[in-house]
Amino acid sequence: MKNQKNYLGILDWGIGGFGFFNAVKKKYPNIPILYFSDSGFIPYGKVNKIELHNRIKSILLRMKDLGAKQISVACHSASTVAKDILIEEVTVNTIYNSTGNYLTKVKSTNKAIGLIGGIATIKSKMYSKFHDNLVEKPAQSLSAFIEQGEINSLAVHEAVIKVIQELSITGEISSLVLACTHYPAISNIFQQYLSNVEIVDPVNFMLLEMKNLLKSLEKQEKSKSILKPKDVIFTTGDPSKLKKAAYKAFNINLDINDIVKLY
Repeated sequence: MKNQKNYLGILDWGIGGFGFFNAVKKKYPNIPILYFSDSGFIPYGKVNKIELHNRIKSILLRMKDLGAKQISVACHSASTVAKDILIEEVTVNTIYNSTGNYLTKVKSTNKAIGLIGGIATIKSKMYSKFHDNLVEKPAQSLSAFIEQGEINSLAVHEAVIKVIQELSITGEISSLVLACTHYPAISNIFQQYLSNVEIVDPVNFMLLEMKNLLKSLEKQEKSKSILKPKDVIFTTGDPSKLKKAAYKAFNINLDINDIVKLY
């Protein structure tokens, strides 16, 4: 497979990376994507740093063998370790860099910024250095709802309200950074309860920062073939559950035959 295409790899624990998948396909439809979901493993937000480092490095190497020469780590928890991993002949971009750049740009406003993410992301304090007035809270339970394709139930609304209440204890925030790629699937619910707060999805900044690279990849693929690029999906989890949840949360209709189960 690795000699057939120069894939753009997207790594996420589950379906969260499909938000970035959608963003890439909308602007650069000719880029073939190799998506890797590791939902058969413990949620990254609950894994200790050493174990997570070893897991992410092994997956990046496997994605390289499968044909990905450019890999985007769309998971914030995975980014806590991926930002320090070097893979020979592979360019690795992380959502960490894009989020950090956003926080640096708004630092001069001196307004409180809210940030929610998985346990590992919040515990790492990796974003604290980018902004002096950052209010960070874990929202691990939201990922579990979204991973099951549950995006508008009473339980989801109650969980969102609880997170907002915990954030509000420290005072008002001017914006809320969704530091987990699952959360944008319910950004409308956050906006419903935080009508005067800007809801920030770092995926948009990641797409912008990778613009030149993505343009180059698309140009290469256009010169190779006039056929629509074939995307490949790998998962360590349940292919049928991934297909169902990706459709419910991100409106992506995957062919079950294109999802490869890895063991």
